[in-house]
Amino acid sequence: MIGAVILLIGILAGIIHIAAKRNSLDRAGKVELLLLYCLVFGVGVFGANCFVMHVFFPEYVAPMIGWEVSPFETEVGIHDGAWALLAFLAIWIRGTFWHAVVLGWSFFMIGAGIGHLKDTVVHGNFEPYNFGMIFFDLGEALLLIVLWFAWIRLRVNKH
Repeated sequence: MIGAVILLIGILAGIIHIAAKRNSLDRAGKVELLLLYCLVFGVGVFGANCFVMHVFFPEYVAPMIGWEVSPFETEVGIHDGAWALLAFLAIWIRGTFWHAVVLGWSFFMIGAGIGHLKDTVVHGNFEPYNFGMIFFDLGEALLLIVLWFAWIRLRVNKH
């Protein structure tokens, strides 16, 4: 699953960055940096990839999800592209802007994960980008929410 690979690359890049700056970052700074990498890669790069694939290559993507090619794929792609834009902006826009990105994307991913689960249970759709996305969608949302809560908690305790 490309999403899991992209997210793992982001996590590894974040860990490497944290290791390189370990002496100059407190715990809050480390969590913030890891959250940023998860936003940029897990939402930004992944969302940009989904934008390109759904909008420009729907005949390739749709069967891997168990869908027919339809205009809905363009809508999903535009949606993913919009979130990618917000995630990339998180590099420069910090603070409470991140709340919106984490909450909005996580809400979408939880809904998408439930939708994929329903399609698997009700229609027996075990196509890789339907069934496999259940775990990625829900797992990424959970990871972002956990990191976000930790970041908020550490920032509050810091002040």
